Amino acid sequence: MNKKINFLMIAAAAALWGMIGLYSSFLSDRGYTNMQIIFLRSALTTVFMGIFLLIKDRKLFKIDIKDVWIFVGMGFLSFCMFNFFYFNAIKLNNSLSMACILMYTAPIFVMILSAVLFKEKITLQKNISLFLTIIGCVLVSGGNVSMTPLGLLAGLATGFGYSLYSIFGTYAVKKYSTYTSTFYAFLFSTIGSLFMCNPIDAVRITVQSGVNTALFLSFAVINTALPYMLYTKGLEKTEASKAIIICCVEPVVATVLGVLVLKQSVGFVSALGMLFVFAAIAILNIKFDQNKTAQKKGYELSE
Repeated sequence: MNKKINFLMIAAAAALWGMIGLYSSFLSDRGYTNMQIIFLRSALTTVFMGIFLLIKDRKLFKIDIKDVWIFVGMGFLSFCMFNFFYFNAIKLNNSLSMACILMYTAPIFVMILSAVLFKEKITLQKNISLFLTIIGCVLVSGGNVSMTPLGLLAGLATGFGYSLYSIFGTYAVKKYSTYTSTFYAFLFSTIGSLFMCNPIDAVRITVQSGVNTALFLSFAVINTALPYMLYTKGLEKTEASKAIIICCVEPVVATVLGVLVLKQSVGFVSALGMLFVFAAIAILNIKFDQNKTAQKKGYELSE
């Protein structure tokens, strides 16, 4: 598969994740706690993916028991714990924008871990993109940099947890299909979040309301199963350190949706931040290959 298609898959996944804030806002207003949202989102995604695997190919359920750690990492350590620390970062800092800024320390963690675990090169191109990404996310979030010590730790834990999906996902796609990886990731996320909320009450609220049921079903399919499948598929031919930077289009989409749907205002600083993020992604797509360029022009380069 063309690498550009993989880039587009990752960008599409990030764009869909940018809608999460809308769903979370609607569901919170309807009486759900943050952990109940995480649990139901994980559980319904697991059910959806399970049905999908039954229809497509039951052999996709098969995994090696020694690889369970990969899916525990993707589901519990990344998705479940990342969301847990994210909500706490918002509470401790009393700021959604600050939590968002700290979450996007994830590319730094991915770049370091990828260099150690996968021998990915830390290039000047990646460093420039990373710098522009961090600056862009700060600007998009409004430039709020106030925080508490505990809020800082929770925010950094959020970024680290967010980064782990790319790391564990890279291991998963080397051996398993996108569908298998996504199913087991959310199975373990469901198991983990089950003990962090009141699941019975969450189910009761959902089944008593057709609107709540419809919201969660679309949340599970459109904003969870589909983007995670796209992102995991994109990891097959994209370095984890590049994939996580591409994902930084998410706060841009969230900001735009906030303006269009929630009638929030966006100033010059946030708009400038969006340009920084898009510039970072554009730089990642530039190929600095002097040999190929020279060959096109008919020249020969000595090694």
